[in-house]
Amino acid sequence: MLNIIASILNNTVSIRVKRNMQESATILQYVVEGLLMLYNWLVYIVKYTLEVTVFKENPNLAQKYADAVGILSSITAIYLILIFFETAKKVLKIVLVLGWGLLILAIVLGCIHSMSPE
Repeated sequence: MLNIIASILNNTVSIRVKRNMQESATILQYVVEGLLMLYNWLVYIVKYTLEVTVFKENPNLAQKYADAVGILSSITAIYLILIFFETAKKVLKIVLVLGWGLLILAIVLGCIHSMSPE
């Protein structure tokens, strides 16, 4: 009897885990497709801008340079995001050090105050 209950519970957990993994994979797929769509949109805008401005006489060159600008723009965006998180990490570190320091100081002062005769 216990084996049957354990088997049912195991199957239920297994099904839930599979569903969660499938949902996560679907979300990840949507994120990747969205990023690719944004990248293609960026390359298209850069290509159009280059065709209209710099490469009016030879618009075929615009595609080559648009791809390079798109790749470098993407790498730059990733770099800026990493810099932002690095800065946020430093600020968080300062807040944590100050917070813990003030907490320890408050505990020490509270102990000293409670020990002193009034």
